[in-house]
Amino acid sequence: MTLANHGASGGSQKLGEVVEASTVQVVAQSYELNVAPPFGSLVWLPQGPPGASGALYGVVTLIETTALDASRRPMARGQDAESRQAVFEQHPQLTELFRTHFPIKILGNATDGTIRHTLPPLPPEIHQFVYTCTREQVGMFTDSPGYLPLLLATTGPAADEAATAFLQAAAAVRSPGEEQSFLVAAAKQLIVLLRGDATRLNTLLGRLT
Repeated sequence: MTLANHGASGGSQKLGEVVEASTVQVVAQSYELNVAPPFGSLVWLPQGPPGASGALYGVVTLIETTALDASRRPMARGQDAESRQAVFEQHPQLTELFRTHFPIKILGNATDGTIRHTLPPLPPEIHQFVYTCTREQVGMFTDSPGYLPLLLATTGPAADEAATAFLQAAAAVRSPGEEQSFLVAAAKQLIVLLRGDATRLNTLLGRLT
């Protein structure tokens, strides 16, 4: 399977950069507080030396905004403010005290435009940029169901919700006549992959309908 162009010039938006990395998952930090790609969306990041055509693709499995100093709980500051925006206007230093992060579960990689639904041989470098995927990229990446085993291997308190959101987003980029067909095909693959876990299977199928 080949993907035409995964460069930022193809309509992608730069969202943030990698601050933690492994071959299974990366954690990215947003450039703007409280701004992140949608939960369950497909994102991509360059892989390899500058100028290389490699890319990693993954699903956003969580979005969280936390204090830089985890030992200090934020204090309520809006008693006399008219709105949340007013709180930040009165205390502009707050934007420097918090950061928004989003973990990304890796679902595949691409070299010279050829997609492989496998984990990469090496993790991305720290400070590598993270980009949104175009509708074309999402459609091409999910054209075959090879990503499903890695998607189902996602762990965490919202793993199944992330998988459901990913599949619904992938269906949404299809034409109206193909959207339902995509979900039906995905459901059939889920039945095969989760045949030993009826509870999880029924949960996922229920959320897709």
